[in-house]
Amino acid sequence: MGQPMVDISSVVAVLDRIHGELSAEYPYHAGLAVSLAEEVQRDFGAAGARYCSAEWWGGAGSMFDIAPSDRVMRRRLAVLLVELVEQFDRVGIRCASAASGAEILKKWLAAGAI
Repeated sequence: MGQPMVDISSVVAVLDRIHGELSAEYPYHAGLAVSLAEEVQRDFGAAGARYCSAEWWGGAGSMFDIAPSDRVMRRRLAVLLVELVEQFDRVGIRCASAASGAEILKKWLAAGAI
C-alpha cells in the first residue's frame, strides 16, 4: 500500500494551495483538499476514486460547483482546479469528469467569464 513510483509532490502542492484558498470561506471544501492530499500520500493507488468522486466533480455542493462571490478568488480557484487535473494526469490518474470540468473551466477562463 501506499508508496507511489511517481513524484506526487506537485499534486500535493496544488491541493495545499486549494486548501489555503478555501480555508476561510469554504472550510468543508478546504477539508476535501486536505483529505485528498492525505490519501494521495498514504495510498496513491486508491486516491483516484476520491479524486474522481462527486464531491470533487459532481453537481451542487461539489468542489467544481463552488462559485465564490469574489471574482479574483473564483478565477484563482478555477486555475488551481485546472492545474490539479493536469498534475493528476501527469502522474497517471485520469478521470473523465475531472477532464470535462477542467475543459469547461479553461473555456470560461479564456472567455473572461471567470
